[in-house]
Amino acid sequence: LTRAVDFYHHKVWHIAPDGRLIPSPLPDDAEISDVLDGRIMASLKTPWEGRPAGALVAYSIPDLLAGKTPQIETVFIPNEHEAVEEVSASHGALWVKYLEDVSGRLMAMQRSPDGTWGGKVIQLPDKSTIHLNATASTSDLAFATVEGMLTPPTLFRAGPMSAPAAIQALPPQFDASNMVVEQNFATSPDGTKVPYFLVHRKDVTGPVPVLMHAYGGFELAQTPSYLVHEPYRSGPLALFWVQQGNAYVLANIRGGGEYGPKWHNAVLRENRQKAYDDLYAVA
Repeated sequence: LTRAVDFYHHKVWHIAPDGRLIPSPLPDDAEISDVLDGRIMASLKTPWEGRPAGALVAYSIPDLLAGKTPQIETVFIPNEHEAVEEVSASHGALWVKYLEDVSGRLMAMQRSPDGTWGGKVIQLPDKSTIHLNATASTSDLAFATVEGMLTPPTLFRAGPMSAPAAIQALPPQFDASNMVVEQNFATSPDGTKVPYFLVHRKDVTGPVPVLMHAYGGFELAQTPSYLVHEPYRSGPLALFWVQQGNAYVLANIRGGGEYGPKWHNAVLRENRQKAYDDLYAVA
């Protein structure tokens, strides 16, 4: 049972068999993702009990309902280059879609008998956006769509112990053979490294006009998607711009979720100017 307090906070209770409401031990701003083998999976938005913001934690629902204080398990702690975006459980595995320097990654995690968690990274294309579409309830299959700025969305099937297999891909909407995607990092005035993706024709050298998109808000990461998609980012205009010999840039300024809650929180309120500093540094 959930009651929203505000945009970022909510109270959560478990309903016991006898109808009692038992409060979750999680902080109010934690984000519950799924349940695996009777354990709640949640992402932390602020530091909690020695774990950093962005960490993935779990606890036993049966223990809580039995009146015990459930042990909080640390499932995954992203490093300074990573941020968890999606979590979904299959029959016996936890699938975690996260970012590593803004490129999508997919990992299958499993719990050991001693309560520790380990994971295996599924090898998918780099400099891409990954959408975790679905996970199976009776097996450990996951389905994910992968797209890049020059690569149309492709559906992959993945398992914890097998190589991913491409099932189906949308047809290309343009000829990308003479285009290239690069990732670089600009330095903001306070020393922060700000990543950005740069798309241009392979035969273009020297300074050229740039069309740049950035967002920097609501902890929403701007990841590399197929150039003809998402008109709010410039959509096909970015493609036409690059085809004419110019450059398109996707700037991952602070305020979004590219590096987890800390990336978002760094430019709130009186620090908002830092987001514009990031944009200027990339430009």
